[in-house]
Amino acid sequence: MALHLGATILGSRFVTTHFVGIRLARRGAADPSGRDRGRRLTQACLPVMRAQRWGRIIHITGSSGPSGINATNPVKAAVHVWSKGFSRVVGRDGITVNCLAPGRIHSEQIDQRIHPTAESQQTFAAQIPLGYFGEPAGMAFLVACLCSPKARYITGERIDVDGGYRRAY
Repeated sequence: MALHLGATILGSRFVTTHFVGIRLARRGAADPSGRDRGRRLTQACLPVMRAQRWGRIIHITGSSGPSGINATNPVKAAVHVWSKGFSRVVGRDGITVNCLAPGRIHSEQIDQRIHPTAESQQTFAAQIPLGYFGEPAGMAFLVACLCSPKARYITGERIDVDGGYRRAY
């Protein structure tokens, strides 16, 4: 799976998305500059967002509560904190900043690398309160919702999309 950075124009409105901590196929290791790429993409789009007094910035990150040792955990946690702070800076410009932390969502990484067998998926799904892995359409629905004008009061949040798996700390 390749690292995806995107800036989308919806009519005359900008939305940026940034996926953090995805392994790069060429390098085979977590991208340590993932946080900075999202910041640079955001900074590139910011003048237009501020000029139109509207914008949506969404970082697809992951859990910052590690269940083990993983090189991407500090990067994800840094994006969560940076996004919270940045939401306070740009909020009065009509710009929202949020992070989505997916749990086990069916994807190439989950289905082929992390849980490649039906048995592995069933075993892990038993730990999820809803009892199954999520679908990409569920994430897409939440992104679309957060990009809508009606979501203008939702900012600075990290939203877990994990079927209730994450436990309170």
